[in-house]
Amino acid sequence: MQTHSQAPLSAPFSGLLLGLIALLSLTLLPSELSARGKQSPAASSLYLGRLSSIKMRGKKKPSVDSVKNFVAMRNDSVFQLQFPAFKVGKMPGTMTLSCGGVLRRTNFSVSCKECVKFDMPLMPNMYFDAHLEGRMVGDTLRYAFRLVDASVMGMKMDVSFAFRGVRRGGTK
Repeated sequence: MQTHSQAPLSAPFSGLLLGLIALLSLTLLPSELSARGKQSPAASSLYLGRLSSIKMRGKKKPSVDSVKNFVAMRNDSVFQLQFPAFKVGKMPGTMTLSCGGVLRRTNFSVSCKECVKFDMPLMPNMYFDAHLEGRMVGDTLRYAFRLVDASVMGMKMDVSFAFRGVRRGGTK
C-alpha cells in the first residue's frame, strides 16, 4: 500500500502566507479600537504653525509649514491637543494625535496612552503612546512630541517632532 504525503510549502510562499495572516489579524481587531480617540465636541482654538525637528525612524525630515493644531478646553484647568491626520514626506499613511488631560499651565508635560493613531494601507487604526512637553503662552503654542515604545511587526517606530503655532481662530 502506497501513502501520499503533501509536499511542504516552499519557503517564499510560506513566508508570504504568514505575513498575510499577520496583516489580516491586525485588520480584524475588535471594533472597540475604532472607537478610541473619538471625543465629544468642545470649543476649540486653531493654532496654525510649523512642524520642525522631524525625525522618523531615525531620519531627519524637512519642516512642514501651515500645520493645523487644535486645543479643545475640557474644563477650566484641562485641555486636549488635537492634531488632524497629517503626512510627512513619503510616509505610507497618516498620523493623528488626540492627547487629553493636559493641565492648563504655562508649561506642560504629559504622557498620553493610545493617543496617536496611524492609518497605513492594510493596517488601519494602530494606536500608540506618546509624550509631549511644551508651553502655551498668550496666543503661542509650542511643544515637543515623541512616540513612546512603539513598534509595528517588530519594527521600531521612532517618531518625534516640534510644533510651534499661533492662535488663529475659534472652533473647528
